[in-house]
Amino acid sequence: MPASFRARTATPRREYAAARRRALQRQQDHDRPLELWLVVEEAALRRPVGGNELMAAQIKYLIHAAALPNVTIQVMPTAKGPHAAMAGTFALMEFGTKAPTVVYVDSIAGNVYLEKERDVRKFIQTFDLVRAAGPDPQETPAVLENIAREMHQT
Repeated sequence: MPASFRARTATPRREYAAARRRALQRQQDHDRPLELWLVVEEAALRRPVGGNELMAAQIKYLIHAAALPNVTIQVMPTAKGPHAAMAGTFALMEFGTKAPTVVYVDSIAGNVYLEKERDVRKFIQTFDLVRAAGPDPQETPAVLENIAREMHQT
């Protein structure tokens, strides 16, 4: 990911680091661990950024994470073709009843946080469509194992 960080200023990196620290602290809260539902493109897992060994190690980490009760991972197969989130990546951040849902969009143009209900609703609908189009999350470990094995072979 270093290539994507080169185009960014120091301020977004500090914001990201602070958000990451807060998330890691929250992860330590065993009474209410963070919940994560991730849909990742198969192509992103096969792109050898950092080399095959590093990619295989990261995929092994995803296998470990997928086994956690508060983590759901789906790998969107390339063979499925187009899907509702092809326009780009985003993160939905829900904070329970304390605050409204926020959408985080990261691009080379900068970070965008969307809070207006109509904007958030579009992203929630998109995420629901992508989750429904993706494979069963129980298939994820086998898919990830196959990709990691292929990384070691090339």
